[in-house]
Amino acid sequence: MTQAELDAMYQVPNVEWWTYDGYKAWLDNEKIELKKLIGEKSWTSGDGWFTWTQKRVDDAIIGYEGILANIKEGYKVSETMDGHNDFMMIYNPGEISKATSYSLDIHWITVKLLPLVHMIPRKSF
Repeated sequence: MTQAELDAMYQVPNVEWWTYDGYKAWLDNEKIELKKLIGEKSWTSGDGWFTWTQKRVDDAIIGYEGILANIKEGYKVSETMDGHNDFMMIYNPGEISKATSYSLDIHWITVKLLPLVHMIPRKSF
């Protein structure tokens, strides 16, 4: 198989990566928006229908703060892939050269961003 054939079969996506400052600015705004959801109903594939509570908001913020910490530590976190922001890719470039095999786990959470519901993947911490 030629390199051109391999490239055609496994196209590399066009990825825009979050910067620390960019993700922090998004998170600062998201904290405000999440608090507005308390008492609202939402749905995830893992939990089904639920009502947003302060605890659920706090847990979401903790997860997002974990991603911000990953970015600060040098992890690459995708903002968009091929212009889409419906899932997130996270990896540590420092571990790539050490790895002998790779796997990808995708975990989904649903975040209701008024007035739309978006699916956002979540990295397990």
